[in-house]
Amino acid sequence: MAAYKMLNTDEIKKLSPKDLNAEIIKSETELAKKRIKVRLGEDKQNHMVGAIKKYIARLKTPITNTKK
Repeated sequence: MAAYKMLNTDEIKKLSPKDLNAEIIKSETELAKKRIKVRLGEDKQNHMVGAIKKYIARLKTPITNTKK
């Protein structure tokens, strides 16, 4: 399986709201897969669960700021 690619902050700022929502859905799916694999002992990178959660929060921030 290929490594999960996370966008940096500058790339996130350039995304449209539609692209942000697509990236959020992709990241939440990846988070669910990672949680299952870690619990089953198939994946030893349990630190990635927290990293993906932080990444999802970074993706949701521009959406929240535009609503205010």
